[in-house]
Amino acid sequence: AVRHALAQFSVTPTLDFELDAGIQQLGAVSRPVTEEDRTTAGNGRLFQTFTQKHEAWKVEPSGNLSGWKDFYRPLPTSKQSPEPTSYASPVSPFQESMDCAPPVAPAALRLPEDITPMQVQRSYIVFDASDGMVVVHQQLAHERVIYERLNAAQEGKPMPVQRLLFPVSITLPAADAALMQELIPELRVLGYLVEASGQDFFLLEGTPSDLKGGSDGAEIENLLESYKHFNPSLTCSRREKLIRSMAARQCVKAGSYLSAEEMRRIVSELAACRQPTLSVSGLPTYVNWRADRLDAMFFR
Repeated sequence: AVRHALAQFSVTPTLDFELDAGIQQLGAVSRPVTEEDRTTAGNGRLFQTFTQKHEAWKVEPSGNLSGWKDFYRPLPTSKQSPEPTSYASPVSPFQESMDCAPPVAPAALRLPEDITPMQVQRSYIVFDASDGMVVVHQQLAHERVIYERLNAAQEGKPMPVQRLLFPVSITLPAADAALMQELIPELRVLGYLVEASGQDFFLLEGTPSDLKGGSDGAEIENLLESYKHFNPSLTCSRREKLIRSMAARQCVKAGSYLSAEEMRRIVSELAACRQPTLSVSGLPTYVNWRADRLDAMFFR
């Protein structure tokens, strides 16, 4: 019956579903609506929804729409500038579920000399702060540090290079060799001294001085793989892709053991970054658990 009524007034396209054969024999379904039916129904509220005046697709204008352009005008600015925020990334589910505050100021990363940081699960650097406790994600934080260091190299602050006693030869497939030819100028700025020694052969003569390992040529090949598989959804320049790939490869990974000195260095270098609160991918590098939030977890 509903399908029949809707179809009669063209309210909706044809509905295709199983219908009990007995319903099709009813008069309300088998015969069309007549003027007598309309008169009998009168002005009933249910019937009015199917009359011509009240068709479902018919929208009658109401009100004065002459001021529609005002909707697109910018909001008036206040004389007082809003306070800048240092954390624009959405709060992660981890932060939301634990009701901890996102980082709001690099001052939270000031690690006093008399406080020894602690490593938790070989992934987090934890230390006491004046207003609570700070938890730093060691991989995301170190990735941010390396990224900004590489960016500084591109801006005229060259990376220190450790020259190899014996150059390492690298043989690459044709496609990778062509890519390497394009990246050599950028790699030299970033601390990798690479020279072409033939169509598919290269010599690695130096690496960044703070790079652990990577002097056997494998690091260059792995870097090329990371570069080739860079997130295709991000539109970055060749230089930006290379820097991000290097930062992701060279940073300390979660699950790596760190000494107290290494943890302290990561925290201090993160605090000196231009954007210490966010990782390269936009994730929080640390969270600041305020004392009142900790108390609330224990109903204090």
